[in-house]
Amino acid sequence: MLRSSPLLRSTLGLSFARGLSGLLLVAATVVLARGAGKEELGLFGLALVVGMYASVVADSGVSQYLLPALARRPREEWRDTWADVMRFQALSAVPYALVFVALVSLVTSGEMRWTLLAALPWWLLIRLNGTMRSVFVAADSVSAEATATVAESAVTLAFLAVAVAIHPSAPVAVLTLSAGALVGLAGSAGSGSPAGAHAHRFVH
Repeated sequence: MLRSSPLLRSTLGLSFARGLSGLLLVAATVVLARGAGKEELGLFGLALVVGMYASVVADSGVSQYLLPALARRPREEWRDTWADVMRFQALSAVPYALVFVALVSLVTSGEMRWTLLAALPWWLLIRLNGTMRSVFVAADSVSAEATATVAESAVTLAFLAVAVAIHPSAPVAVLTLSAGALVGLAGSAGSGSPAGAHAHRFVH
């Protein structure tokens, strides 16, 4: 009975995906520390903290709205709800990005500024990934998120290793996170799950 529980599947699936995402960040810091040194590692870590916090602030209220909205509607009507949320995400991305760029430009300079600005596309993408996660939970399809996370981790680490070997700098390292997040988002949207189907219609 417990094995077939949606709660158990959801918990295990999300725990795996989030744990793997955490391991990705740890592995990225190790790769960067070995190839670029302490100063670049410090800037990279700062960008991670700022990017994650910016994503949380920008996403405030979206998941809390989306989950109950999906629960109240039959799956045939999920496309409209998903389109409304993604329209909000798209329209709000520009003002959020402008505020972020203005604040970073105002309080930082030099390589620190470029490193934090490089985090902009990353946190905008993980903001979308957070919205996608709500659909996976509602559709009981968290395995699709786990698959996308594996792909994201592999691509990010591969890009990061190449970037550190060619040009070991914090801004470039942060940009590799964006490449991985884009792959993860594309994998989620292209999955065969109900959640991915709704996302795929929006993306395409």
